[in-house]
Amino acid sequence: MRRNEDYIETCVQNGTGKCAKVYADFGDIRNKTFKEWWSENDRGATLFANKASANTLRIVEKHEIESLDPDLVLLSLPLDLPMKHLVSRFKKLVGEIHKPNRLSKLGLDASKSNAKGRQYAKYSNATYRFEGQPNIKALKIGLYVYDLARANPDKTKWGIAMMIPDFQPDHRIIEGDKGKVLVDKKNILSATISRYIKRARDSISYVGQGEFPRPKKLTL
Repeated sequence: MRRNEDYIETCVQNGTGKCAKVYADFGDIRNKTFKEWWSENDRGATLFANKASANTLRIVEKHEIESLDPDLVLLSLPLDLPMKHLVSRFKKLVGEIHKPNRLSKLGLDASKSNAKGRQYAKYSNATYRFEGQPNIKALKIGLYVYDLARANPDKTKWGIAMMIPDFQPDHRIIEGDKGKVLVDKKNILSATISRYIKRARDSISYVGQGEFPRPKKLTL
């Protein structure tokens, strides 16, 4: 977000600007560490944590039906059936729609943190949530490449790639490369760096609109 020029300009203008709506939640980020920003007034949890769901069973009133929380489900129970049968059917039905079981239907083990992580974004009801499953490693590399390119504007794309240790090891230029081999390596390295820069630039634009890390389409 600090790389988003529109957001920084909004901070300079005390919340007035292109990113005013997001600024109302995120505030001025210029002179705070991430930890300070996250913990201030419990901001991180307020913006990114799932909203608490109702934790009690109760009878839903008719006027509440249309505004029912997405994490609640409305069931019809025929009260003239035996209690034992109702309890059995209730367990079976809830077992089919309960969130952890959605993971199993997708071939994921709900007891494994990675499986949970792949689904948290999909089922999140937080104020701000990830669109899709974030690839942390790719995001970090993308921002590193983006910053490196901005710090070295006169470098070629393949030159930027060669500045990064162990980047694209199968296509790194080595002494003795020439002709088509050299041209092909430069093209591959340049194309890869260009993709990282574009994705990072897009993500930086998206966060100014409160989208993390990148939605399918940017609203201009």
